[in-house]
Amino acid sequence: MYKEGDFDDNEYDDDDRDEEVKEGCYFPELIARGEKTDYYLSEGFAQYQCYKPYVITPNKILMMGSPSSSELSNIYSTYYNTAFCSEDETFFPECVDPEEARHCGLPKYIENGKAIEFMFPRDLTSKDDDENGYEYQYFDDDIMGMMKEVMDDYDNYREPDEMMPFMARYICDEGFVMMKTMRSDMGGVVKIA
Repeated sequence: MYKEGDFDDNEYDDDDRDEEVKEGCYFPELIARGEKTDYYLSEGFAQYQCYKPYVITPNKILMMGSPSSSELSNIYSTYYNTAFCSEDETFFPECVDPEEARHCGLPKYIENGKAIEFMFPRDLTSKDDDENGYEYQYFDDDIMGMMKEVMDDYDNYREPDEMMPFMARYICDEGFVMMKTMRSDMGGVVKIA
């Protein structure tokens, strides 16, 4: 179908408006290395997906300033692939090369299932006296052990993006059974390189 490099640098972006125009919102069918999948005009947003091998990276405006890991998880699961309009300007997710992204682009939905919980690197840091009042998600010792194991697999020179999940717990739709992985019902990165 499509191969790496086919959609680099917006050369196929169908936005034929003057680049200087910033007023009004516009959700093109194509973005760099991706395409629109859903559009909700009345709500002022659209959803996008990336062409393989690129990973979707949410607009950082949505992710910044979250006071808790559980809120960050909720924001990611709801808006990871969403472009939105604010003050007559459109903000898009990006389709990024996996090596540049510093995350693996964990999806909300999988075939016949969905993510119910996302884990972030910050959940592994010290929880004592967080100076910014950040609230962490609670994970039992088994889950924390799996999370530490996955984080240990990251390259030493390349830290993961702390605003992007590195693991997720998935459930199946009714009538389907989870095929367990080496980490049970968890999905995550083994190594970024």
